[in-house]
Amino acid sequence: MTALKKLRSRLTKLERRFEQRQPQSRYREAILICNFFDGPGHVVVTDYTKGEWGEHYRFETQPGPGPQLEDFGQFDHVLPITYAESRS
Repeated sequence: MTALKKLRSRLTKLERRFEQRQPQSRYREAILICNFFDGPGHVVVTDYTKGEWGEHYRFETQPGPGPQLEDFGQFDHVLPITYAESRS
């Protein structure tokens, strides 16, 4: 009986370690809504969803200095669209 308890305990610990090593998300994608203006611009997060298959961000460009898309980390897919395309 003691050997069985030890085995069960070791398996439980291994399962916990395995679960902790699983990635939080499979991929990250971003939709970048491009507004056209003169001068420097930055991006702001307008929507964020975390699903079973990954993280989905929606950014919008705004005038003035500030964070750039690269400041939010690496993305597997980035789809730049215009403001008019985002409303259709």
